[in-house]
Amino acid sequence: MDYVGAFVLGGAICAIFHALMVITKLDPPKLLIIGFTLGALMTVFGVMPSLMQFGGAGLMIMVVDAGEAVVGATMAACAGNFVVTVIVLGIFAAVTLLGIIAGCLWKPKPEVSQAPDEAASPLNS
Repeated sequence: MDYVGAFVLGGAICAIFHALMVITKLDPPKLLIIGFTLGALMTVFGVMPSLMQFGGAGLMIMVVDAGEAVVGATMAACAGNFVVTVIVLGIFAAVTLLGIIAGCLWKPKPEVSQAPDEAASPLNS
């Protein structure tokens, strides 16, 4: 019965996110952020344990579970151990700083335009 629950829950989550991608035309990275945030919010509001009990591995392989993992680790780190809290916050700060630096250094490639005779060629279709 565990396999059925995992298949149903995992399939339902995949179908929901695929429909969301088709309907809203969102890019996959944006959908990953939505799933990650959704998992974090469901953890905070106590929904994830019920879903884990029903779906097990069907939920664990999804990006939604990654949000739960981050929230759980952060809550455990901030529960009183100062050293772990400093490490977690240091990692968050380092990742944020690396993202900002990468965003500042990234330069888009210029678009290459085709000549009119190349665009009409039957070889390009």
